[in-house]
Amino acid sequence: MAKRRGMIFVALGALLAVAVGVLVFIITQSAASSKVVTGDVVVALQDIPDRTVIQPAAVAVKRMPVSAIPNGAFTLTDDVVGKMTPIKIFAGEIILASKLIDSKGQTALSFTMEKGKVLLTFPASNIVGLGLIKPGDAVDVLVTYRPSKNKNAPQSSTAETQTPDTTQATMQNLRVVSIGGQTVAPSNPSPQQQQQQNQPSFVTFAIDPQDALTLKSLKDSEDLAIELALRAAGDDSIFRTEPVTLRGVLERYGIRVSPSSP
Repeated sequence: MAKRRGMIFVALGALLAVAVGVLVFIITQSAASSKVVTGDVVVALQDIPDRTVIQPAAVAVKRMPVSAIPNGAFTLTDDVVGKMTPIKIFAGEIILASKLIDSKGQTALSFTMEKGKVLLTFPASNIVGLGLIKPGDAVDVLVTYRPSKNKNAPQSSTAETQTPDTTQATMQNLRVVSIGGQTVAPSNPSPQQQQQQNQPSFVTFAIDPQDALTLKSLKDSEDLAIELALRAAGDDSIFRTEPVTLRGVLERYGIRVSPSSP
């Protein structure tokens, strides 16, 4: 009886050992199958401003899951050092080929321009002088045609025959590239930069060649008063507006002017 009982214990021990072995094998295989495959990828160690040639200290190689590495990523820092960033790259961001330009170490604005565009400077208006417009914003060009201010107008012209001053929106959604020569608004401007921001003399747009001719025509006319209007971010709508005259404004709001008034 005791011998039989011993054999039973031996059998149970053997079965338990086999069960433990199977369990260990299953756990080991599961761990091996769930192991994350990683790879090298180049990331930014700091914020890299636009139009900046990447320096060795600004990037590093980091291990990441292969499934999280996008197409166009670099694996070696040597492949990105010396190239220029047309747009800002943020710290921790993966460096992609689509965000770099091989400018041979140059930082000229022409390397960041979209093909088919030209740059044209334009006199700064009141809203620019207040610092409300920054590089990257979009603006519309509002124009008032003032033929009465034309020095060459015939002196015999009467109020009835003169063309009234007329205001209308003209070119729309022009992208501001720079203000007073600055292509990006500094986060902590120096006193000199602050003065340039407060008193810019011109803004620069990137536009189609035909639009550049139109803008230059407006710019060169002595009969026009021009103002820039800031658009909401992301608003690419093209507005349809009706021209406005002072007489029309007075009539719209029921303002009567005595004949003796200028």
